[in-house]
Amino acid sequence: MFIIRGRVVTLDGVIDNGEILVDKEKIVRVGKVEKYFPSVEVFDIPESVIVPGFIDIHMHGLGKYG
Repeated sequence: MFIIRGRVVTLDGVIDNGEILVDKEKIVRVGKVEKYFPSVEVFDIPESVIVPGFIDIHMHGLGKYG
């Protein structure tokens, strides 16, 4: 279980210093979650925009594979 902290995009807008709780590769909670789970590892990446559930498969520049 771990928490990712940064600018989180939700259906209601962008949450600065938002948090995403991930457990066993699944998103469990989006919002402010650290106060409920103080012992988990936190990845603080405030310069990033985090979009829970969005997977971008569009890639360029994989060398001979791209």
